[in-house]
Amino acid sequence: MSLIAIHIPKMKSGSSVSVIAGNMSSLIGISIISIIPGLVIIKEPMAPT
Repeated sequence: MSLIAIHIPKMKSGSSVSVIAGNMSSLIGISIISIIPGLVIIKEPMAPT
């Protein structure tokens, strides 16, 4: 399992964290491991076989 950290410097308020988390979780294959202001850590999507 590979983890990817995405730095989003403008994601500081609680509402922007909620919006980003909602949008990312709707992407197929993306699993959010951790989300805090300014940083999202996701699990790398599985490659199709």
